[in-house]
Amino acid sequence: LLPRFAELGVEAVEQPLAPGDPEALARLAARSPVPVIADEDAVTYEDARRLAGRVHGINVKLAKCGGVHAALRIAALIDGSGTDLMLGCLTASTLGIAPAVHLGDRARWTDLDGHLLLAHDPWTGIGGADGFVAAAERPGLGVHPRSEARVGSAAP
Repeated sequence: LLPRFAELGVEAVEQPLAPGDPEALARLAARSPVPVIADEDAVTYEDARRLAGRVHGINVKLAKCGGVHAALRIAALIDGSGTDLMLGCLTASTLGIAPAVHLGDRARWTDLDGHLLLAHDPWTGIGGADGFVAAAERPGLGVHPRSEARVGSAAP
């Protein structure tokens, strides 16, 4: 399907093979007309090291890789290797997503919508519209408890 995806203008495919065979993923990336992004096969620094320069992108999820420091190590590792950074997330509150939002300028692709999947996110502070997320203009992560917003805070 990858040639058809290319014809349709698909920008990239994330982990198009079942996880567990990073060598097969690298082989597919070498012949794919669409950028191939490793996800489940590139969770740790060592996973990223094995795939750097062999796939088009690595999806780094802070909750899976070990946090901000680990994500920055992976980003530095792949910088200049021909493999681009994608920032992704699991379903998490705004507080869980906010650190990745602050790293967004380092990534070619971002998929930071996990907070939008919650019926009742106890936090607020990530703004955005039309498919974009942005940090609020508040100190630190820019988030605050949702109850603060109800008490008259003008923050998003």
